[in-house]
Amino acid sequence: MHKVVESQGALPLGHVRLACKLTRRYRARYCCDALHWDRTARQQLELPLLHFYHEKLIRAGISSYSFDDLLLDYRRCLVRNLTVPILFWSRGQPRESWRYRLDHALAAYRDLECAELL
Repeated sequence: MHKVVESQGALPLGHVRLACKLTRRYRARYCCDALHWDRTARQQLELPLLHFYHEKLIRAGISSYSFDDLLLDYRRCLVRNLTVPILFWSRGQPRESWRYRLDHALAAYRDLECAELL
């Protein structure tokens, strides 16, 4: 896989494109990827991508948003992500379309100790 070197280390090229897209929005919408990444991929990518995103925000002049603020927003989004597979299920989507999202959302929720936010 091709790598792009950033200040936080090497990121897979496809994920750099995602991070660049996200920095234009200045929102923590990237957390939706936690629904699609397996635990290993997420654990390898989430912190480098969050740091990359935060650096882009700082470079864009958003200096009042600390990395801790970003991480808290990311964790809040992971709590919200638990509702996505439920929504898919409630709309009659096939099990294959929502089950892996539920597994990934629960793993992220647990790994980042999101229960303490409730």
